[in-house]
Amino acid sequence: MINPIRNHDDLLAEKARLKSLLLVQKNQLRRSWEGIEEELEPATKLLGSLSLFSSKKSDNPLLKLGMDLGIDMVMRKTLFRQAGFLTRLGAPILVRNLVSNLLDNKGAGLLAGIKSIFKGKKENATAVAS
Repeated sequence: MINPIRNHDDLLAEKARLKSLLLVQKNQLRRSWEGIEEELEPATKLLGSLSLFSSKKSDNPLLKLGMDLGIDMVMRKTLFRQAGFLTRLGAPILVRNLVSNLLDNKGAGLLAGIKSIFKGKKENATAVAS
């Protein structure tokens, strides 16, 4: 407040000044928040990708049971037969969670990204062959 308020006109002028100051501060706060979100974007994307490995939700119990047994058999008995104890214990859990989330379309973006990588290689191979 620069001048003391002595009459109604001074009060209205001060009210208008404070409203404009409020708008300026809101814009500054919004820009600061957008900057913080932009800086944290890689971390949020990483956490979103890691959530595919951490949680397992499936609505179909028969599919879940078959998937669990199949992955356990393949991973523990064949692929990680010579691996250490922690790898044999942890890797199937991570793969089960990933496959479950991909089947539930939670990882549709990840699956689409993988498909686009392979599509790009096929298109490049046909272009080179021509």
